[in-house]
Amino acid sequence: MNQLEKHEKAILVLTNINDVTNRILRASKDVSLAKANHYFGMKEHYENRILIDRKIKERLQNYYDKNFRL
Repeated sequence: MNQLEKHEKAILVLTNINDVTNRILRASKDVSLAKANHYFGMKEHYENRILIDRKIKERLQNYYDKNFRL
């Protein structure tokens, strides 16, 4: 793998970390809205989504730290 390919892959990983962070923030906002309504178990859905997204983010960050960190 040459340097250019390595940098492109690092950019993709960082982009994915940013996307997951945004999903976590949106879901957190939805949880606060669902607390007031408690409709159809949506609060639990968003809370589970946040847990899954945090695990995904942690794995992406570990991958980045292991492979691309200076």
